[in-house]
Amino acid sequence: MPSLYEVGPPVGVFRGFTPNPSEMQVDVVVPHGSAILPDFGAFVLVSSEPGSAAVGRVIHYHPTGPVASFSGEDYLAELGRSGDTMSEDVRKLVLRYNMRLQLMGHLSLQPHGFEFSVGARTMAAVGGAVQLPSREALEYLCNVGIHADDPSAVPSGIWCTVIKSGRTSTSGLAWTG
Repeated sequence: MPSLYEVGPPVGVFRGFTPNPSEMQVDVVVPHGSAILPDFGAFVLVSSEPGSAAVGRVIHYHPTGPVASFSGEDYLAELGRSGDTMSEDVRKLVLRYNMRLQLMGHLSLQPHGFEFSVGARTMAAVGGAVQLPSREALEYLCNVGIHADDPSAVPSGIWCTVIKSGRTSTSGLAWTG
């Protein structure tokens, strides 16, 4: 049975919707030192209930917390003048990121496989886990709407790296479905 989420700790926690209700964007708090920071444009899942999640794509990051404040800027300027660097312990205590997601819809795991509802708004609880999708869920999201009986459909697959004659090159799309 496929899983919605990649195995591992959450990327961050759901903070809430942005003030403009027509934008369908949400904010996520990401602590410094998170094992994986998703790239811009990456799919992430906001847990809403068992077996389902809101699907979002990363559109913005910015630092928050005391280091991002006016007094934090003074501290950073002093570090720059002295040539010192911020210790990892201080980073873990005071640095975090706000990650903004553009909501795309809702993904659920059904007995027959994944099901995606475009534009569906799902309300997650504040403090809910934000996680990366599993490989199976990511492949499904990248190819949603493609049906096996449609001869004009071209599955997007996943970009892969191929090593040929000792050289690494991006080969293009590799379809695993």
